[in-house]
Amino acid sequence: NLRLTLRQNLCSRNDLTEPISIRALKRFVAERDNGRWKKKLKITPDTNKKVAIIGSGPAGLTAGWFLRTKGHSVTIFEADEKAGGMMRTAIPKYRLPREILDNEIKEIKNIGVKIELNNRIAFPDKLLKEGYDAVYVAIGTSGTMNMRVPGSDNPNVLDGLSLLRSINNDEKIDVGKKVGIVGGGNVAMDVARCLLRNGIDT
Repeated sequence: NLRLTLRQNLCSRNDLTEPISIRALKRFVAERDNGRWKKKLKITPDTNKKVAIIGSGPAGLTAGWFLRTKGHSVTIFEADEKAGGMMRTAIPKYRLPREILDNEIKEIKNIGVKIELNNRIAFPDKLLKEGYDAVYVAIGTSGTMNMRVPGSDNPNVLDGLSLLRSINNDEKIDVGKKVGIVGGGNVAMDVARCLLRNGIDT
């Protein structure tokens, strides 16, 4: 897509060889982490400030990590039964192995970040009344849009994110033997590859 093309063109390595794949580098490091970085980890003394974070996706977990290293007490509230947000529910396991995700979350908890699962927060101001000094809403954009074309309300027309959630939760999916996919972005590609892995023609 255009955004990815622009990013690649802006990479200075493009003038020498080819753009650097940051995602591949991060996965390489995550898979070979030996924990040596922990020796240089510094956490500021407690500030007696409490921060509540709603959502345990990439934004919530990252904010929790950095706020805790600054000495603040951090509690993350997650509506689902497992932390990770879209990393767990939307990104396929072959792209983001769950053991790596679980280890990353474990490290965040190890420095003192609390994660409360199965706890949906509907009113952030309630947390302020309970004594939190700040609330960071990191719920992401997990909703989907209807295509608004005739036939899109057919029960056999499914949205990609819901389908990926079912696949990642190891739920039985019944989509027949052949599926047509509208779109060509990341979600569309993930759906196509997941369905092919399940023996379904796309």
